[in-house]
Amino acid sequence: MKPHRAKLRAAAFCGAALCCLGAGCGETDLGRVIVEGEITYQGEPVNNGDILFSPLDETRGPAAGAAIKDGFYVAEAKGGVPVGKHRVEIRGFRAAPAAGPPPAPGPEGYIPPELEGGRRVQYLPKRYNGPHSELVVTVEGDRRRITRDFHLE
Repeated sequence: MKPHRAKLRAAAFCGAALCCLGAGCGETDLGRVIVEGEITYQGEPVNNGDILFSPLDETRGPAAGAAIKDGFYVAEAKGGVPVGKHRVEIRGFRAAPAAGPPPAPGPEGYIPPELEGGRRVQYLPKRYNGPHSELVVTVEGDRRRITRDFHLE
């Protein structure tokens, strides 16, 4: 009888494990979504910059961001942006006159090649960047990848 019970327990354990894996228990990036999109300012692409999604209210998780290159971004590091409500901060950079401040790296230390070693300035209005950004989005968790475009004026 004892060997029979051991086999039943093993079968039950394997069944539960398979059920859990099928339901997504083994996933480490639950609650994150890859967010991509286009960013323009006054009808022109933001060629160089960065975007940051900072959780608001009950949203859990760290901030997530990405570099903006040629008017597009893809926030996919560590599985993407946590599901929930976020304040969005967008910075756009242009080459600065020689007397400008030194370049500051964006997310993950990104500095556009044409500005590396040079100077750059952030040119977007404050209402789109910093802790008082007016931009707020909700990232839904019903899909793995979503598009959020920002056409700034």
